[in-house]
Amino acid sequence: MNYRHAFHAGNHADVLKHIALLALIDTLKRKDTPFFVLDTHAGRGRYQLGGEESRKTNEADAGVMRLMAEAALPEVIERYLRAVQADNQSVARPATPGQKPTRTTAGIQLNYYPGSPLLTAQALREQDRMAFCELQPDEAEALKGLFAKDSRVRVHAGDGYAAIRAFLPP
Repeated sequence: MNYRHAFHAGNHADVLKHIALLALIDTLKRKDTPFFVLDTHAGRGRYQLGGEESRKTNEADAGVMRLMAEAALPEVIERYLRAVQADNQSVARPATPGQKPTRTTAGIQLNYYPGSPLLTAQALREQDRMAFCELQPDEAEALKGLFAKDSRVRVHAGDGYAAIRAFLPP
């Protein structure tokens, strides 16, 4: 399968998945015990919302951007939106030729959409560990670049289904 998540980043499915992911991680962190997260289909980790792929489908408009425009949301959703905004604040704006700079709604601008790997790394503690797998070589390289200095993270270019056996006990 030749799936490129950049066309779909920030859509309604991402929003639901990432809200649930952060809620689960917050629940796991209630105990002091370290834990491990395995993402078998990690993608590149961060997506340009003003990029060509995202602009082709505009799926983020009905997903993350729609939520950003809402005034009163449950705390679990606000938690997710704060994480998305925090990632945007941590990254300098790109100077990619031909790229429209931002997505804007209700006066809020987003240049990027953080994927599961970035949201996970942002939420985990120093003692927790994570491994991210990505089959597409260029996506895996981008992911490796994002986490080159994070000792908690291992990135594997390869089949995520095969990684389940390697990382998780039977």
